[in-house]
Amino acid sequence: MIAGVGLTFALGPAVGSSPPPAALTKLELGTYVRQPSIDCYTRAEADALDDTIRRSTTIHGRVTPRWKTSIVCAFSEATSATCWQYSPVDRAFVPIGQWTT
Repeated sequence: MIAGVGLTFALGPAVGSSPPPAALTKLELGTYVRQPSIDCYTRAEADALDDTIRRSTTIHGRVTPRWKTSIVCAFSEATSATCWQYSPVDRAFVPIGQWTT
C-alpha cells in the first residue's frame, strides 16, 4: 500500500479577522499519492473556468459552482483536477466537478 498525502484545509471566520486557533475547523478533502497542486477560485472565476472547459476540444469535464463561496481545485497529476466548493448549508466542502486534459 502506498502512503497518501492528505489534502486538508482550515476554515475560520472571515478574512481580516483574527480567530484564536481553536476557532479553526480542519477539513480533509482527499488523499493523494503525491502532494497535489492547489488552486482557489471565486465563483466568477470558476464559472469562467467551466466555460473554458466546455469550449475546449482537449479538456473534458465540468466545474459547476452552486453558491457564492470559495472553490478549491486539486491537481493530482498535470492532466487531472478535482474541485470542491464550500456549502453553507452542509457546512462542508462538497465536490462540484473535475476535468482531465
